[in-house]
Amino acid sequence: MFEKVNPAHPDKLADRIAGAIVDFAYVKQKDPKIAVEVMLGHHACFIIAETSVHILMPYVKETVERIAGEGLAVEYIEVPQDPKLAENQENGIRCGDNGIFRGMPVTDEQRRLSDVARDIYSRFSYDGKYILDGDRLIICQSNAPADQLCSLYPDAEINPIGDWTGGTKVDTGAVNRKLGSDMADSVTGGGLHGKDLSKADISVNIYAWLKAQETGEPVEISCAIGDETVDGKPYAEIVETAREFIERKAWTAMNHRCSCSWRWMGKSFTLSAAACPFMRTGALIIILLLKTWQIFHRKSVKVWQPAGMRSQRV
Repeated sequence: MFEKVNPAHPDKLADRIAGAIVDFAYVKQKDPKIAVEVMLGHHACFIIAETSVHILMPYVKETVERIAGEGLAVEYIEVPQDPKLAENQENGIRCGDNGIFRGMPVTDEQRRLSDVARDIYSRFSYDGKYILDGDRLIICQSNAPADQLCSLYPDAEINPIGDWTGGTKVDTGAVNRKLGSDMADSVTGGGLHGKDLSKADISVNIYAWLKAQETGEPVEISCAIGDETVDGKPYAEIVETAREFIERKAWTAMNHRCSCSWRWMGKSFTLSAAACPFMRTGALIIILLLKTWQIFHRKSVKVWQPAGMRSQRV
């Protein structure tokens, strides 16, 4: 039994806004210390950041609008990190908080529902929630014709109480409120979103999940704030494992979403960075050059550019 929500669900919008602000802190500082809380809905968005990096209000507003759309009044409060917590990280990378963590191998049921969620979201990029319980598939998808959903998934229960609109105009979202969707059986107490990599909620969660996929066995880990080793490894190594995982996922997502197509001598051509895994940088440069050529020669070149990805997790 598994539940999945898509990136347009209000809780996921909050996760993505928090993640984008953390991303910005990493642009400004190599290893920032930051924790971001976001709540939004009903034309308002409230954000509190404990951060070592100053985040300008115009960037915060632009981020909210880019991810959640226009029409939200944004209130942003920024405070420095607690001195005791900052002192813990002064002379090295140590565990940033207490926690218990569990990594569980992903099941076939969880993979199947994740595929369903991605497929529907690729067609209808609006608020949606999906449940798979054995053979029972429940699809609640806003702003989507029921007949189209039924044709795609004829055996599913579609919008049980009828069509709906969803989104932040009728619902409220908050950071780390859909951990079951993000982490399935690996959920414990720590949230994945809106924190820097020194926080165990991020790095140890990712490390435990990766170890479970590698070994095929459940993984359980505990740690205390200030620990220099976790699971027999230097904490700095666990942080780097998490950093590499996030960057690898970001590259993969960017490559799949960055492509261009054009016509020449009556034939259609498509160039995708995903199709050139050993020439990613070159493919991306060619895509930008083609876009420039389009601007000067007014030819038909369609380009899809990637969005920020750190806040998403597969």
